[in-house]
Amino acid sequence: IAKKWKEDDLESTWIEPTKKKYDDTFHPELVPAGFQWHFAKVLKDAHPVATKLPSWLREESLQQVWEEMHRFVVLIYLSTRSPDTKHGN
Repeated sequence: IAKKWKEDDLESTWIEPTKKKYDDTFHPELVPAGFQWHFAKVLKDAHPVATKLPSWLREESLQQVWEEMHRFVVLIYLSTRSPDTKHGN
C-alpha cells in the first residue's frame, strides 16, 4: 500500500480531489464528526488500493485474522488516546 501510495501520489490524485468533490450535502449527519465525513467521501469513490482484498486475508485462518485485527485495533485505540485527558482523539 505504501509503495502504491507513493508511486501513484494517491494523496494528490485520489484523496484530496475526492474530498473536494463533495460538499456539506453529502452525508450531512457526518459533517460535525469531521474525520468520519472525509472518510465516507473517500470511500464513496474508493481507489482499488482501499478495496482490494489483501493476500494475507485470503491465506490466513479466520482465527488468526481476528486475533491480528483485535491487536491492531487495540494499538490504534491506545495510540490515539490523549495523554492529558486519557480520551480518544
